[in-house]
Amino acid sequence: MNKAIFTARNMRGFTLIELMVTLSILTVITLIATPSLASALENQKLKQAAIDVKVALQNARSQAVLTSSEQALCTQTSLQSAANCGATLKGHAQLTDKQKQQKIHTLQLNEKVYLKENSATEFIFSAQGYTTQQTLTLCASDRSYAITVYMPGHVDLTQGGACT
Repeated sequence: MNKAIFTARNMRGFTLIELMVTLSILTVITLIATPSLASALENQKLKQAAIDVKVALQNARSQAVLTSSEQALCTQTSLQSAANCGATLKGHAQLTDKQKQQKIHTLQLNEKVYLKENSATEFIFSAQGYTTQQTLTLCASDRSYAITVYMPGHVDLTQGGACT
């Protein structure tokens, strides 16, 4: 019994000062890490948007070759409308709504991502998969990605610097 009382007397907890110092250190570490985490998340959203555009372009080209018909892909931000997307397709006025759904594809970009001025927003692929060479530049904070579509339909993705 003396052993149990002796052990209980030697067991001590943390003092209030020790707990406050520990919490202060954790708070400082959290404050240092928060901005870099937010920046990393924003950069990841930009990278994912660039990959989504590249995949959508490749899919539109593949669909054009597969169906032997023109295909349009329009990228848009929340501020843009898809109303005129595909208006340059041959016979656009005569297309039914179902045909428009099959030939005209839109890709909504993340709200944190914006298009650089003078970026292409509409890509038309011929029945053979060809298109005119165009570049679309996606921006977010201090980074950008340029997606270039070459005439034979090859899509290239390159990382760039800040959009100005």
